Amino acid sequence: MDLKFELYDPKVLKALPKVTSPRLTTNQKFDPEGLFSEQIFGPVKDYKCQCERVTAPRGQRCSKCGVLVASSNLRKKIFAAIELPESVISPQAYNLIKSVQSLRTFYQQLLSGRYGIAFDDQGKAKLVEINIHDFSGTVLDLEQKYDVHIGQRAMEQLIINAVKNGNQSKIFNILYSLIKEGSFFTDYVLVIPPYYRPYKDKHIAEINQHYLTILTMIKNTPQRMTISNYLFQLELQKVCDGLVDDTMRKFGSKTGILRQKLAGKRLDLSGRAVIVPADIPETHAEIPYLILLQLYKLEITAEIVKNSNRTYREVFEMLDEQYDSKVISEEVKSVIDKVCTNQYVLLNRQPTLHRGSILAFKIKPVDGYTIGLNHLVVEPFNADYDGDTLYGRINITIGQNKYDISCHISDLESMKVKLDDEGNVIKTL
Repeated sequence: MDLKFELYDPKVLKALPKVTSPRLTTNQKFDPEGLFSEQIFGPVKDYKCQCERVTAPRGQRCSKCGVLVASSNLRKKIFAAIELPESVISPQAYNLIKSVQSLRTFYQQLLSGRYGIAFDDQGKAKLVEINIHDFSGTVLDLEQKYDVHIGQRAMEQLIINAVKNGNQSKIFNILYSLIKEGSFFTDYVLVIPPYYRPYKDKHIAEINQHYLTILTMIKNTPQRMTISNYLFQLELQKVCDGLVDDTMRKFGSKTGILRQKLAGKRLDLSGRAVIVPADIPETHAEIPYLILLQLYKLEITAEIVKNSNRTYREVFEMLDEQYDSKVISEEVKSVIDKVCTNQYVLLNRQPTLHRGSILAFKIKPVDGYTIGLNHLVVEPFNADYDGDTLYGRINITIGQNKYDISCHISDLESMKVKLDDEGNVIKTL
């Protein structure tokens, strides 16, 4: 699912499960209709429902508590929505409005409730101060009295008039297209999975508090078209905007959720080492046994188990001990040699600027702690032998006997490396 577009599609939001209760817990368990509901987002414990019935079948909902008996990983994936009693400006439109100084100024004044927007004969907009404290009529009466547009609908009219009067800036055109598509306003608030906004996590408390504020406000919605309802809409819009701002800040910063939860710098089945010159063919790379032990740990374990009476756990523990001690036994080395025959490793040096920044090489297992490369193939990496490092990883495929090397580079003969009379490279990638 495309998070940028589809999750804000009204049809998608309408189809999502709904959070309706401002209560977080009931009887010391997550409320079934709340922000951390196991019935909505999935179980907290793997394959255990809320009442922890042993007889509940996997893949089906418990007949007693209604929780799907499945992996707790569902709490990383399932989105929900809060249905609003009044339409608010959508997150896409809000972020675009913020990016234009003039629109942002109009927007802030409108949300204060003290101003409306009036248009002259040429369609130019201006702010008009209004007094709503002593006014007893409806919203339509207020607009007619001051001849203005108020609230969020005034922003919609402002953008329509600007485009019709010749404003062809990119932001205005995008906002105008949102209006025509019916995406400028939304009746729903997207609720992100609870894994990314943990219960009682101080770092993320603001996001959960915004959700709770919205759910509490919904319980006290004033009658429509009244001044109280107008002020309610403005407050609801402010809370929704605050939710968008805090979510973007908590997710997007260097210390945000995406960096913490999703964009870890460690890469499974990979290893990093300093490169050194080696007298080997250009198509090969000398890879230390210690790195190969991690890259091919599963294959090595399976090979040892197949040819011995040891269990997977015992082999895993043995390999971990050898890795920690940095001493690889001859038995394991022979298995690594067998497993790595005719296999490839992808070597990469950051920054990855072009195709040549990731090259594939046939593996030659060696002792030591460095990666050995022919000096003819380091130029595409923009590397030399003064301490530069490369990280290696293997390309995993399912149901195939060979690795699918998508970068085409393993066959280095196609590089047609040539040397001049002094031994300098005159043609490479």
